[in-house]
Amino acid sequence: MSGQDTLSDLFAFLGNREIEERFDFDRYTEHEQSILRPELERLGFGKIRFSDGERDSFGPLSRIVTAVDQRGRTRRWCYG
Repeated sequence: MSGQDTLSDLFAFLGNREIEERFDFDRYTEHEQSILRPELERLGFGKIRFSDGERDSFGPLSRIVTAVDQRGRTRRWCYG
């Protein structure tokens, strides 16, 4: 990836307003596993990883999601 690559917004990609409304950013680690991971798996993604993007002394400001699609391509999104 070059330094100019941009990440798409995960919630925009999912296109499901209900998921975004259920997701509680204060419980992000729990909801990544109980809401986001199952939705990405339902869409056929595997090898799903969550990591910090930007952060400050209070915690993450953004999160990066990496997953592999059914064709073996790695996809990346952000949220936060």
